[in-house]
Order: sequence, then C-alpha cells, then structure tokens
Amino acid sequence: MGYTVGIDVGGTFTDFVAHDRNTNEVRAWKQLTVPGDPVKGILTGLADRIDPADIVNLRIGTTVATNAVLERKGASVAYITTAGFRDVPFIQRGNRRYHYDMTWVKPKPLVKRRHCHEVAERLSASGEVMQALNDAEVEALAKSIASDDSIEAVAVCLLFSYLNPVHELRIREIFARVAPQLPVSLSYDVVPKWKEYERASTTIADAYLKPIVASQMLTMRERLEQGGQVAHKAVIKSTGGEALPEAVAQNPIHLLVSGPSGGVIASRFLTEITGAEKMVTLDMGGTSTDVSTVMNQRERFTTAFEIEWGLPIQIPMLDIRTIGAGGGSLGSTRVACCASVRRARARRRDRLAMAVAAPARPSPTPTWCSAVSHRGISSADA
Repeated sequence: MGYTVGIDVGGTFTDFVAHDRNTNEVRAWKQLTVPGDPVKGILTGLADRIDPADIVNLRIGTTVATNAVLERKGASVAYITTAGFRDVPFIQRGNRRYHYDMTWVKPKPLVKRRHCHEVAERLSASGEVMQALNDAEVEALAKSIASDDSIEAVAVCLLFSYLNPVHELRIREIFARVAPQLPVSLSYDVVPKWKEYERASTTIADAYLKPIVASQMLTMRERLEQGGQVAHKAVIKSTGGEALPEAVAQNPIHLLVSGPSGGVIASRFLTEITGAEKMVTLDMGGTSTDVSTVMNQRERFTTAFEIEWGLPIQIPMLDIRTIGAGGGSLGSTRVACCASVRRARARRRDRLAMAVAAPARPSPTPTWCSAVSHRGISSADA
C-alpha cells in the first residue's frame, strides 16, 4: 500500500488529503493546528488515519511564513549595509497609498532603526572594489550584535553586491566565526538583482522568517522520520513548485505564500479539466485571506509582491494578493474606518464567529465571520 499525501498547515486548521495509489481512493480530513507546534498537528492528523510508513510522497503547504509576517511575529533582525545607506528601509519609495488621507499610517519595516548598522566599504556600479572591507570593523560589529540577546538573525545588503558578493560573503564568514548562533541572510543569495530598496526589503524579510521557518522545517523532517520512513518529503514554494525542507530552511522567503499557492495550482488544474479559460481563487483561513486569478488556463506570476504597502518582496512568486483579515481576525474602528486587527489573541476555536481578546476582557469581540453573520449573509448567499 502506498499513499500520496497533501497537507495544508494553516494558523487555525491543518488539512489533509490522501490518495491511495492501489485503490485510487481519496480521503480528506481536518485537524486543529497546535499553536506553537504545528508539527504536532501534522503528526496527530497522520497517526489517526495513516501509518507514516505507508506514505510514499508527502507534500506540505504552510502559512507559517505568511502568518508570521502578517502578525509581525518573526525574528528580531540586525541589518548591515554600506555606510550612508542605513535609512534606506525607512525612506522606502516616495509614494503613498492614500494621497489625501491624513490618517493613513505608513507600515513599519520588519527591522528597527536601532538595529541597523553600517560598515565602511564600497563597490562601483560595475562591481569593482573601491573601498575594501575592514575585517576588524566587521568583527567588532559582530561581537556587538551578538551581545544583544534580543537579536535573532542578521540581514546583509551592501550597495551593488549583486554584481560582486565578495564583501557580503566575507561578512558571513566573520559572523560564522564570531557569532555562529546567528543565522545570516545575504542579499546576493536571496535576490541578486538591482534596486537597492527592494533588495534590502526582501533580504530583511528572509532574515525575519529564518529562525521560525528553519526550526519548524527541520523539526518536521526529523519527527516525520522518527515516526516512520516517508520516501519523499517536499514543501510547496511560493512559485507553486517544491523544495526539500532543509532547502527552504536556508531561504524561507520562498515560503511566503506557500499555502495559498497550492490552491492556485489546483485551480489551474480545474480550468484544464473543465475547459474554463479564467478562474478567480479565494482562500480564506483563520488569519488571512488570499486571492489570485488563473488566466487562459495559466497561473500568473509576479516579482512585485508587497507584504504591506511599501514593503516589497522582489523574488518571483505566484501573483497572490494577501490581506490580514481571516475568519478569526478581530474587528476594530479608527476614525470612522473599519479595520482588521492582526493579532487575534487567545482565539477561541469552538466558536468561529467570536473571539476573546484577553482574559481581562471576557466579552465576545466581533470578527469578520461574526460581521457576516450579523448582516444575515448565509453560505447560500456568499
């Protein structure tokens, strides 16, 4: 007996689909995601239905990266850049989402300014070394960053390093020797492309996700192998492709829309078997809602994804629009505007349309689901 199993790990539920290669039987079921330990939810869901030793192929999509960014629950990042460019993540681009809205608040970067550092080095626009990197300066900086217990990861983005990574590589070597406990993301590895701000933003996001994603991916691989041998394990990437758990642990930015991308690929398949030319996909979970389109029976890709307005991710991925408004997101108002609160703390899983904000406030708090219910919109009307 051999099974091909697909798993979608969300912030609220973990969904399973198993295909028996011998009988052609397809089964689907759900399991509550275990907060703080999603791997436990995977193992519990598999143990109840299938012997892991019978699994031939295992494909996993996860929203761990999506939710960490939307809820701002990633790592505390130290950012290193060329002298004079420390404020690039904060200056961003000179545009606004709402030109005439005086109440609009610009989204904050995924790094704090006090954690941004400069090193004296410089490459020319053609990649030639104009000012060599000072190893002693970098070593002193590495020791200073390592002494800050709040720092969990390091992002390095030097000017024109996509043409010549020699200085970025040297910085990583020094950190590996001085502060081996800190994972380091290099812009040359993450996105070796022009546009300094977009490259910096993408590299910072990669470092922001690295500790949490690496921990979960490597833990998942080890615990699955302990529970029974799975012949082939892979994680769905934001492009709809797949990679080994240890590979995405090194470049977690490629999991930013891992979970939703599986639905887009499935929708593309549906257009092929139904003959439909166009399709809109809608994936609403407990934390976020993701929308995409299939045009002419082809999924669409982008290199202009934004976490929030002004926070770009420059790597290729499926063109999925994500907002931090899921079924369990808390509702709030600000200056007569309806907003969605990122953190649905202590979300009650037994009542989808209600949530409790904190133990000190036991009264039910409205969520998007309860708003729909209050307006009298039934599933038949949706």
